[in-house]
Amino acid sequence: MAILRFAIILLAGLLVAPSLVSAQTAPLSRTVPITFTGVVTDSVNDTIMVRDATGALMPYTGPLPDFPYHVGDEVTISFNADLPTRAFVDEYLASHGVPPSTDGTYRIGVASCYYSGCLTPVGAASNIDVSGPINPELNFGQPTNMRMDIIYDYNTDSYSIDWGTSTLPSGFVAGSFGGPGLLYDPVTGLYVPCVNASDCRGSAAVDPVLFSLYANGDGSVVQTSGIAINAIGGATEPTGLGFFNLGFTGSWNLPGYAANPTQVPEPDMLLLFGLAAGVMPLRRWLARRQRAMA
Repeated sequence: MAILRFAIILLAGLLVAPSLVSAQTAPLSRTVPITFTGVVTDSVNDTIMVRDATGALMPYTGPLPDFPYHVGDEVTISFNADLPTRAFVDEYLASHGVPPSTDGTYRIGVASCYYSGCLTPVGAASNIDVSGPINPELNFGQPTNMRMDIIYDYNTDSYSIDWGTSTLPSGFVAGSFGGPGLLYDPVTGLYVPCVNASDCRGSAAVDPVLFSLYANGDGSVVQTSGIAINAIGGATEPTGLGFFNLGFTGSWNLPGYAANPTQVPEPDMLLLFGLAAGVMPLRRWLARRQRAMA
């Protein structure tokens, strides 16, 4: 009888064990590739602004060297996002004593690890890339940084992009991409390609040519902020110096969050997961770049 009871207990354990193991090993996150696919709509040729002898910004219409991005060229922006599963939400709510959201949706602040720290199983962004000669590698101590708000729907186990509102924009922003640029030669009065990082610096105190990418409105348009044009030899006079922009029109591989597009969701509807520490340093960096271009 003892042997029989042991066999029954063992059999019961074998029947229950798989479900227990499954519950214990349910993944807390999954890696989702996020991709923007579009075409170039604004190139250096029609967006370059330069300062004249008085310091005023004027559109430049003179000859320019060939630039690697041309209107109509295809372009992609991509990264991998570590996003939550139902198991993560269940564990988070239980461990923090937080009630579930009323509509089953949760906001995740996805950011590059340099700023967010990536200390949780969700919220990390990695493998950031842009097609063409824009380079996401580190640039003289300015690491690539990016942020995007993703909405996780617990009920459908699906993801969408939160673009925020016109007064409180969200969505995608990234900076510190090295890329192709222009230099002004005050001797010849011509613009020449910025071939390498040392050429890209007008002086030791000036950043190399860096791109800051961000999405507008509903995310269908991605643009860069002003990209500085430096002078050969680090000339300080304003003549010839300026900036240019690029524009990419396209779409992302995730839908936009459309449950309440005209107003900010209530706190009990959306719970912020992941670390959002990256947004403030990134915004301060972008603000410094914008002031430098003004």
